[in-house]
Order: sequence, then C-alpha cells, then structure tokens
Amino acid sequence: MTNNDYLKIASKRIAELREEKGLTQKNLADELHVDTSTIGHCERGRNIPIDILCQIAKYFETSTDYLLGITNCKTPKKDYRALCDAIGIDDTAAQILEEINFVYGGQYLIPILNFLIKQEVLPPDDGFFEEQYRKIENAKTTDKEKKKAMKKVQSLYDRIYKRWKDKNCQPVLSSIEDYFTAKTEDVNLYLTLSGNIKKEEEITNKLYTRKKIPTQKLLEEACLEEINENLKKAKEKYTKEIEKKK
Repeated sequence: MTNNDYLKIASKRIAELREEKGLTQKNLADELHVDTSTIGHCERGRNIPIDILCQIAKYFETSTDYLLGITNCKTPKKDYRALCDAIGIDDTAAQILEEINFVYGGQYLIPILNFLIKQEVLPPDDGFFEEQYRKIENAKTTDKEKKKAMKKVQSLYDRIYKRWKDKNCQPVLSSIEDYFTAKTEDVNLYLTLSGNIKKEEEITNKLYTRKKIPTQKLLEEACLEEINENLKKAKEKYTKEIEKKK
C-alpha cells in the first residue's frame, strides 16, 4: 500500500475510535493537549505526525499497526495478534471464539467450524488451466505437438478434479461467500398468469401478470438454497464421523 492508503485507513479508524468513546474532535484534542485542527487534519488524512499517531494509539489503548491498517486487531495482546493477523478477523471475533471454546470445552462450535473449514478443499483452478491451454494454442509448434500437450494438461486437470471429487467436500463457506458477493443486473422479471416468467420487454399487457420478481432476489434465493443444502450435507457427514469415533 502507498502512504496515502495508510493515511486514509488511519483517518477513518481514528474517527471511529473517537466516536465510539463519544468524543468530539475538541474533546480528543484536549485529552492529547493538541490543537483541534490537528485532530481535524488527522481525520481528513492530510497529515498525521508520528508523535501524534503514537499518542492517539496510546490513548485508545490500541497499536499504531491497527491505526494504519497493518492489523485488524485493536487490542495489542500477543495471544490474539497471531490469530487476527493470520486469518484477518478482528480481536472481538477472536475473543468470542476463545470464550466459546472455554465455556463449552471445545465440544460444539469449534469442532464444527474446524469441520466446515476443512471441507473447503477447492476444485482445480479453471483459470490456471485455461491459461495453459492458451499458451499451447499460441505456441509455435505443430498441431500434433499441440494436441499431445493439450492431452497432458487435460489429464492433469482430470486427476486433480477426481481427487477433489473423491473427498466428497461440501463447500459451505464458499457458498456463503457467493451469497454475500453475488451481484447481477437487477432486471425485473414478471410471472404471468399462465405460470411463465418473462422479461419486462416481453410483456405486452401487465394486467396478465401475477407479480414482479427482481433477478437479484432470484439469485439470492438460489444462493441461500445452496448454502442450506450444503450445510445439511455437511451436518450429516459430521454426524457420521462423530459416530465412527464413539
């Protein structure tokens, strides 16, 4: 990241920390014994002197690394930092996981999370193999040599795909990620009285339609259905594995 990127993150986080404590810029300036304009400059990301950054971090009991966006962990505790920095969660999430693990003796949520995460064995990277195919097609070789190279790449893909398929993985977390990140052009579809779904431009008379259906809603419902189905399969597999251990 550039210096401007760090300044942008710091300006936002300083403002957030100040507002969480219910302080105005003047209140914070008084606490740090600096001019109000100094805090204003910091929160606009124009200029944040190192000494002021350190004062702000000390006042809010956090680290300069957090203010600059180097870590998402507010609390400068070593036991949380490793986990937060490794997987990107914040310290509140890490603390909750630690408490749940302590209260339930690691019997419920933690094993289930471990199981779901271990399910996330990804299939072959299609983009990687498509790039290999393009390289072969563009290579200055004979058609026979290209065919042989294509066959070799396809064979590798098939072997990796088979290994992934044999694991019988249910990519639940990937389904959830898809649900949150899925975007589509929000085109309106119409359910007609005859039970057909048509685009808006195909409707000649809206009196013959039952209801309007946004495509984004259809996509979200499809994603949720996949999440629920994968959770159900993962639960069944988890139950079977627990039974085997008894």
